[in-house]
Amino acid sequence: MNSKIIAVSNIKGGTGKSTICANLAVALSANSKVLTIDIDKPQFTLNNYFRHKENPKFDHIKLEDENQLEQIIEDNKKYDYIIIDTPGSLNNAMKKACELADIFLTPISDSRFDLDVIGQFSPEDKKFTPGCYANIIWDARKHKLIKRKEQLKWIIVPNKLSVRITNNQRKIMILLKKMQSSLGFSLCSGVKDRVVFKELFNEGKTVFDLPPSKLNISNISAKNEIRSIIFHINNLNKD
Repeated sequence: MNSKIIAVSNIKGGTGKSTICANLAVALSANSKVLTIDIDKPQFTLNNYFRHKENPKFDHIKLEDENQLEQIIEDNKKYDYIIIDTPGSLNNAMKKACELADIFLTPISDSRFDLDVIGQFSPEDKKFTPGCYANIIWDARKHKLIKRKEQLKWIIVPNKLSVRITNNQRKIMILLKKMQSSLGFSLCSGVKDRVVFKELFNEGKTVFDLPPSKLNISNISAKNEIRSIIFHINNLNKD
């Protein structure tokens, strides 16, 4: 059985990696076997989320030693999805995730500072220079292709977007769309900065844990935003 190994990653902190991990895990576990692995030490935010979660339908590992990551993945091929919450910096744990993932899922906020780690746009010549994070992905792709003869796929998810579309948000989305062909990522539709994500995460829950009677329009929209990421992931794997 071939597991889909998804590293939720960005070398910039505060982009919502752990919240995305939790929501993906709960949504996917409705129909699939899911394992999450938290290698984002020392904070282990995703693991702290699990301390509050009741009766999860998926399994979780808090991994102190990232050098064990390859063996853990090898021993857990029974899972349909293995989701790795990675550090917000370039360290050994991040490098291990680079070596082993099939898909890099990168949440970014609508900030030029977030965008700079992906690529910088020059208005003069209308060209992009790959950012430091894009270069990391490029090196990981080369390594995976040479060592494993496999393609590493990269998805960018605009995250924490204002519910009301701002001019800055429009500009960032336009730049991302221009970048995607040259930098080689696939652009997913965005996830809004909804209070429900934060409130439920602190309680060890997601919008997928809410009973139908508690769903409002905002909650339904939140679920659809996470489902769009899953749709994107599964469509990539059909290529």
